[in-house]
Amino acid sequence: MFLGTLFLFVSGQQANAQRPLDFEMKWKNGILVLTNGDTIRGAASITLPHDLVVITSADSTVTSAIPANIRSLEVSDEQMKVTYRLANGPIQQRRIYKTFIWDRDNAYSNFRSPALFVMLVSGKHSLLLREERYERAPGQGRNLGASAVGAVGGVMAEQVTRMAMNQFNLTEKFYLLSPNQELKWLRQPKKDLLAYFPEKKKEIMQFATQNNLSFTKPEHLARIVEFCNRF
Repeated sequence: MFLGTLFLFVSGQQANAQRPLDFEMKWKNGILVLTNGDTIRGAASITLPHDLVVITSADSTVTSAIPANIRSLEVSDEQMKVTYRLANGPIQQRRIYKTFIWDRDNAYSNFRSPALFVMLVSGKHSLLLREERYERAPGQGRNLGASAVGAVGGVMAEQVTRMAMNQFNLTEKFYLLSPNQELKWLRQPKKDLLAYFPEKKKEIMQFATQNNLSFTKPEHLARIVEFCNRF
C-alpha cells in the first residue's frame, strides 16, 4: 500500500505560541550563488530558522553565508531526512532556495530582513515555502505511529515509528509572492489563496477537485498556483 507523503503538523495557533527550534538540513550536492557573482559547489547544509548556509567543497574548504549575501542555493540528495519526516518527493530530492525580504510574519511591524525560501513555483505569482521545527506537546504523535505502522511494513514502518517517537514537529509555511514582490503568508492555504483570486474561486476549486489536489501538500499546491498563473 502506498502511504504517500506524510508530514507532522502543528496548528497555526500552536506554532505562533512557540519559538521555532534550530535544526539543520544537509544535502550531498549544493550550488551556492552569492550576490557578488561567486559560485561555490560542494556538500551543503542550512540551519533554520537563522538561515545559515555552509558549503564544504571537494578540497575541504568551508564557506559560510547568510541570506543577505545569497542569490540562490540549489541542493539535491537530502541526507538523514528520516529523522524528522518521511517525505521523499520532488522538493526533498532537489530544491532551490532564494532570498527575499520578509516581515517575519509580523504584518504590523516595519522591520524587514532577508530570508531564504524554497521556490516551489516561479512565475507571475510565485509559491514559496519555509520549514520550521517545534517541540511536540506531550503525548502527541502516538496515534500517528499506530495507524501508520499498520498501513505499511518493513523499513517504511520503522521510519514511521521513529517519527512517532520523535519529540519534534515539522511545519510547512506557504507564501505567495505577488507581481510587485510582496509576500503573503498563506496561513490557511485554501482559504487565503481563494481569497486572493476571488473572481476565479470557482475555476480554482474545480481544477483542484478534478485533479484530486490538496491545498496543504507542496507539490499539489504548486500545481494549483501554476493554474492560477494562467489567469
